[in-house]
This record gives sequence, C-alpha cells and structure tokens, in this order.
Amino acid sequence: MYHVNYWEDRSLFYNSKLFVSSVRKGEDYRNAKACIHIGILDFTLFPDQKEFYSIHKITNIKTGRIYSDKLAFHVVELSKLKQASETEKETDVYRWARLISAGSIQEMKTLAKGDEYMKETVDTFEDFSLDDEERYRAFRREMAIMDRKAEMKDAYEDGMEQGIEQGKQELVLNMLRAGISIEKIASMANLSVDLIREWDKMADQS
Repeated sequence: MYHVNYWEDRSLFYNSKLFVSSVRKGEDYRNAKACIHIGILDFTLFPDQKEFYSIHKITNIKTGRIYSDKLAFHVVELSKLKQASETEKETDVYRWARLISAGSIQEMKTLAKGDEYMKETVDTFEDFSLDDEERYRAFRREMAIMDRKAEMKDAYEDGMEQGIEQGKQELVLNMLRAGISIEKIASMANLSVDLIREWDKMADQS
C-alpha cells in the first residue's frame, strides 16, 4: 500500500466496520467473527520500531493482557526489509515481503524459485495483458498472496479466514479503480465474479 495519511485510523475504521457487520440483526454478540486487518506498506509507519512485521491487538497498557483476540492488525513495513534480522529472514513472511517489493519481474521469478506457491503467484501475475509497470503495480496491491503461505497459522486459527476478507475486499476495489477487469481480478484472487461485483456495488452505495 502506497503512503496513506492517518493509516492507523483508516485500518481501525475498516476493521471495526467489518467486525460490526459480522453480527447479523438478532444474533448474539458472541457470534462476532475475529477480524484481522493486514497492511502491507510501502512506507514506514513505526519509525521507532526495528522489526518489519508486527502484530497489534487491544491490550491492558499496564499488564499487557489482551482484551480480545477478535480485533487484530498485522503490519508489514517493506521499507524495513533491508534491516531485517537473521531470524526474521528465515520466516515465510520475509520471503513473501521480498517478493512483493521486488524491483522487476525477473527478480520476482528469481525469488520464487523453489517455492511452488510463489511461482504460481508470479505465473498468474504474468498472465495479465498489461505492460510490466502496470502488472507490477497491480501485484503490489494483491495482498491475497499472504493468504497462501505465511507465518500466520495461529492467526488463522483465531479467525484469519474472516479477517482476511476485508483486506481482499480493499485490494480488489483498488484494482477495479485501476481499470483491471473483473475477470482477471477474480482469477488472481481466487474469487467469484459475482462476489466482486457485489463488493463494487456496496462500495458505490457507501
């Protein structure tokens, strides 16, 4: 994601909105789904923080006790990849972040060697009938690849499948605004054309 002012407020707004909408009229509050917002950023959000990947939850500021696991924010700051520790470099999150921040299609192919999921993502990306610059920009928006293979297995158990939908929805809408066809987005994000049209319609009404 390119630089956005008030990123924290923006992510909090969309994740809270998703959390509220997860409970239908007449349902019990306990039916609320866990919502996890994932931000892959092209800018530095936390200048006083060294790690490029961080997870944020609502906690007691004195004891650190988590108030609830149902709202979480995962932040990947691509600008910090060069200063990643050796331990961080061993993680899948780091490898995917490197792929996303690659400077060329060839570099993506090199980074994807030996990983079938990465290779599949790059191959699908190359199928776009766009020029290299446009394809690369679209790929950077395609956060759904983090849904394929990343160091977030525990988060999935707490409701990643519900929370990731918000991230996908935002990215899909951005790609639509960029002029990419619904059919191509559906193929890359593994979503139905009807669902994408529904998201587009809801965005126009909001």
